[in-house]
Amino acid sequence: MAEYIETEDKNEVAAYQALIPNMVSVLGQALEAHDDDGTKHGFDVLETLLYIDVPFLTPHLTELVRFQLMAAGNKSYGEDARIMALNSLVWLIKFKKSKVQSLNLSQIIIEGLLPIGAEPEEVEDEEDDEGDSPSKVAFKCLDL
Repeated sequence: MAEYIETEDKNEVAAYQALIPNMVSVLGQALEAHDDDGTKHGFDVLETLLYIDVPFLTPHLTELVRFQLMAAGNKSYGEDARIMALNSLVWLIKFKKSKVQSLNLSQIIIEGLLPIGAEPEEVEDEEDDEGDSPSKVAFKCLDL
């Protein structure tokens, strides 16, 4: 639906922007419930909104970054959910780099990512060393 809204239609843009906090809330509930499908779908929606030209997420970028960092840093969510949160942050930084800089979010992002990057990795199998882990993806965020 968001793909069909034009930037010039201020009322529709504002109405859709007003839905973002509720979307993030539902995503938070999916994380808390350990609902992997709901979590994946929620992050997919946010990522899709990042590369649409209409600035749906712009008024909520600071809260969204804080949410992504909270989710990525919460070890109770499980590794896959944490990696989804970090990958979502990677896309946010990539597609909204100038907004991240203008909102001075770099410090918040770095402070949130460093503890995740410093987490020890559990290596079960030496051949599995190529897979993603929260600490590896945290450093991908910093590398952008």
